Amino acid sequence: MPGATELTLTPGIAADSWAELHADAFAAERPRPWSSAAFANAAMDSATDGINAKGEDGELLGVALARTLFEDAELLTLAVSPDKRKRGVGAVLLRAIEDAAIRRGAERMLLEVEASAKPALGLYSTFGYAQIGHRRGYFIDSYGRSHDAQILAKLLTELD
Repeated sequence: MPGATELTLTPGIAADSWAELHADAFAAERPRPWSSAAFANAAMDSATDGINAKGEDGELLGVALARTLFEDAELLTLAVSPDKRKRGVGAVLLRAIEDAAIRRGAERMLLEVEASAKPALGLYSTFGYAQIGHRRGYFIDSYGRSHDAQILAKLLTELD
């Protein structure tokens, strides 16, 4: 893969660094990023898994966060540093967070993605996610404007 990056995956949620990366990752798309406090709260939830993707130099390149309840897991966020995109980081994180959900007994992964986020929609489609619904005005940007979301799902028993 062009521009492939050597990655190290580690579990856990480092609230401050995750919030900083999340703000950078979603600045162009404008939805409000998660705060450090929101990530800290997620870290205390025993049903939540966080995965860090770090480069060879230890730099945080991307994060994935999911919560598993019974047979369903929800991908809460997947963020990659803007200057590290198109290097397979998102794909590696998505597979890792799916694996974490499977280990917890999840049979299906659900997520909401901004309807206009073409790169994200492409990644999820490649991994077998399909649209099962639509939420009007689900994302609110920092200017107070609403953006629609697609609800996507994948049966984790059908991993590619």
